[in-house]
Amino acid sequence: MSSDNDCELLKVLNDHLENHRTAEALAAIKNPKFLETVRDKSWDLIPTIFKYISEDATSKSPELVLCCRELLTVVAENANPEEAILEFIEVIESTNDDILFTSVLEPLVKVHMRLPRRRGDSLKWVLNTVLDHLRRLSTPAAQFYEGPEERLLMDVDPAVVRINSLYSQISYCVKPLIDEVSSKVMNDIESIDEIKSCLTTFTLRIIGGPISFLDLSHGSKSKSDARVNAEMLMHFIACLNSNLMSFLEQVDRLQSLGIKEKDKESNKEDAECDADTDLFSMYDIPGKCFAVFYYMLLSEKVEFDRIPCVYDHFYVFQCCMYYSTTLFIANEFNIMLKGLNLAKVVIDMQMDSSISYEALDSPVHSTFQQSVINAMVYCSSLECRNLGVKVLESYIKKFDMKGKYIVLQSMLSSANHSGLAGFLLVQLKDILNHTLSCQEREKNIEYANYFSGQNLLGLILSPGGCTLSHGPETDLLEASDQILSALNLLRFLSLRDIKNSTGFWDYIPVIREKFMNPLREGIDLSRAHYVVKRKDLEMEKKVGRKKDSDQTNVSVTIGGQKIPNLPLNKKMLVVESALNTFDLIDSLLGRLNECLECYFVKNPPL
Repeated sequence: MSSDNDCELLKVLNDHLENHRTAEALAAIKNPKFLETVRDKSWDLIPTIFKYISEDATSKSPELVLCCRELLTVVAENANPEEAILEFIEVIESTNDDILFTSVLEPLVKVHMRLPRRRGDSLKWVLNTVLDHLRRLSTPAAQFYEGPEERLLMDVDPAVVRINSLYSQISYCVKPLIDEVSSKVMNDIESIDEIKSCLTTFTLRIIGGPISFLDLSHGSKSKSDARVNAEMLMHFIACLNSNLMSFLEQVDRLQSLGIKEKDKESNKEDAECDADTDLFSMYDIPGKCFAVFYYMLLSEKVEFDRIPCVYDHFYVFQCCMYYSTTLFIANEFNIMLKGLNLAKVVIDMQMDSSISYEALDSPVHSTFQQSVINAMVYCSSLECRNLGVKVLESYIKKFDMKGKYIVLQSMLSSANHSGLAGFLLVQLKDILNHTLSCQEREKNIEYANYFSGQNLLGLILSPGGCTLSHGPETDLLEASDQILSALNLLRFLSLRDIKNSTGFWDYIPVIREKFMNPLREGIDLSRAHYVVKRKDLEMEKKVGRKKDSDQTNVSVTIGGQKIPNLPLNKKMLVVESALNTFDLIDSLLGRLNECLECYFVKNPPL
């Protein structure tokens, strides 16, 4: 009799669903006559119902899909949980269809919660299917959006809509598990700590997953869907863990494994995990997941009021320096922006000149410095570049005098970009101004000698300092930022350090030989070259021998690159701009020479 009922129920359900008779289908599965079939034959019922769920069915007949979801809920509430959970997982693993995935997720969780024992193992099965589905998501083209207003367009990006929709559904379905394990009703269930740890690692993994590529900041207007989802995930972690700063302890482990090796998974957008990786072990979570968590906690202030106040700010600073570097490695500006904001907030926690130079012994600082430099110089996002400048400027100020010297020495010796070198020379000028001001007030500045004598000369004549990489033949336009900052630094010292407190005046002959004289020659060569170009262009314009710029024999090269196919008047403007730059450099060099001559007239060398 039972076998007949089994066949009858399957036949009835197929007939009703095929003809879109949703009320009759629901009535049939709830019929007490078929209760035993629902309880014992879930492996037949679940595939039968799933046949009618798809994205195409949702658009053509949404009421049919809604009916199928109710049917699955009935099965989840009444079927043998050990059998039903395996069937649900098998179906969900065989599809990339989001409608099918979200339709099975809620009944899957319901079945799990009905299991009488081994809840920890079944929970891992359930959550692993969710992680597996999220790994298949495509990354949104976030690199095309820049600035808070422009990033609002991300909300209509199909990839973003898909991510937000899935995260919203996942949060809704996982919430009962979080509520259950966080309540006091769980005393009768084994391995509470294991379940909490499993849910924590799962939530950390998905917060560092596809949603991390979205804009999670909160402006003055309403919250985006991504922000709402991120806040919900942060709330889950806060419910599961009494100490939100405990994840800082993972830094030592991650550092020992090496940033690049450990974060290989995050760079591949959580593609495939190694066979030996335990997805639910805290020791196998990529640094990027912790980094996004602390970005939300410290920078966006989500669940901020739950942070214990006993943690030393310097400890938080050191740990989050590492976490921020894992976001720089991602090489995607929306991720990089989170790393910069995380770094900024922990740097701002420190007082100026409060960090000892000994902190620089940690390898994370060299990695961080190079990462910020790459962001501020090479990132295609103007927002990232500007924030990188602010972060690096603030970072340098936090160290003591010796620390500042070590940082500047390292960066200036490896600076291969004119803009970066110019920025570092401005920082050096500010430090020297502060040092001289304190000395005038007779304050004892520890390690002030690092910015005087041979140490100062080493900074000034470093590759990123007052030097020309190719002597007089250096492209002055390409190196103009560095040259202008170098001249301003030297002129500042000539006007400010009248007492020769830094020993600057002792090294003027060396500076003249290695920088000022080659620069003088370079200005003359460059100006003569562009004057000839200007005359050629003026002659071409005067005689009108060619009207099409593509046919001109005159070419203009800026920064080592030839400017192609510009109209004649545009080429004239480029040449005039170059000559103006040479005039500006020449003017600053002349003023510097005047300052030096004036000093030596009053203080003739012995």
